[in-house]
Amino acid sequence: MPAASPQKMPPHQKRQPQKRGSKAKLQAILDAAAAVLSRKGYIEASLAEIAEIAGTKAGSLYYYFESKDALIEVVLIEGTRRMMDQIEERYLSLNPEAPVFDRICSTIRQHVVSTAEQDDYARAYARVFENLPEDMRNRITNAGAQSYARLWKRLLAEGVECGLIRRDFDLRILRLILTGGIVWMGKWYKPDGPNSPDEIADTIIRLFFEGAGTPLARQHMAERLS
Repeated sequence: MPAASPQKMPPHQKRQPQKRGSKAKLQAILDAAAAVLSRKGYIEASLAEIAEIAGTKAGSLYYYFESKDALIEVVLIEGTRRMMDQIEERYLSLNPEAPVFDRICSTIRQHVVSTAEQDDYARAYARVFENLPEDMRNRITNAGAQSYARLWKRLLAEGVECGLIRRDFDLRILRLILTGGIVWMGKWYKPDGPNSPDEIADTIIRLFFEGAGTPLARQHMAERLS
């Protein structure tokens, strides 16, 4: 379905700098937008409904955002940031001396759990991201994923150096397939479905190391995931 034209700010209205005390209202607008997007998607979400849930008027949204697309972009960047923060906090809480195998498994598991425990922001991301204009998708991805990409680049490089990951793989492709597959889980995972997040994480870990891992990695799997 083609993307709808963004709702532009009326020419006579100019977005003003935020005043003291407006932070709570801005958060209410973002929360409302996430809720509406998660239920109705990109095309059907309206500024009027978002404003009503946020307890304000549709015209006042232009005080904060130049268009509907600008609001959606902020919501999805916020959703990405929240998830990445959860994953990185979990990673930083690990013992830096822990085996690389354990740190890779823990990071995969936290990403799966964070994807499964979706709030309105995560559900909005899963519902609308693919329907957005390409330039918007690129900005959202770049804003939210840079530090997470660096984390995985470091982990995968360590995995190669310690003999867990085969050297004949392009690590960039490996990283994108791994993390992209977990992100896509947001499209199909159901809390009342047949598999728990831990079961899904175990499957992803097995697929990853059975495909890209060395005999040493498979030995670790046999010891830890049996």
